[in-house]
Amino acid sequence: MSVDTSATSALISSGWAVYGLWTDQPSISFASSATATIFALITLAALCFGRQVMELKIAPVWLVVLLFFRSIGGVMGLSLILLVSVLAANVPQVWVAYKEKT
Repeated sequence: MSVDTSATSALISSGWAVYGLWTDQPSISFASSATATIFALITLAALCFGRQVMELKIAPVWLVVLLFFRSIGGVMGLSLILLVSVLAANVPQVWVAYKEKT
């Protein structure tokens, strides 16, 4: 897993956690918070053990996208963009696998 993928997954899980809070769905919020914490710890560990911040390509863009859709659409905007989030989290992995022919 790339550091960018783990950071992006942490952001997406955090988005779902916030969505769960705003929509009174504590189970979604709790589960997503736990997942976000795990991905954030993976990201921090990778950075501590030599991965570079410059490897973050999708995560910063996705943070802006999440904030933008939240600002223009409120909870509905956030929920719509979270549906697309699976692509943001997985396309980088597919791309790396394609480039490496694995």
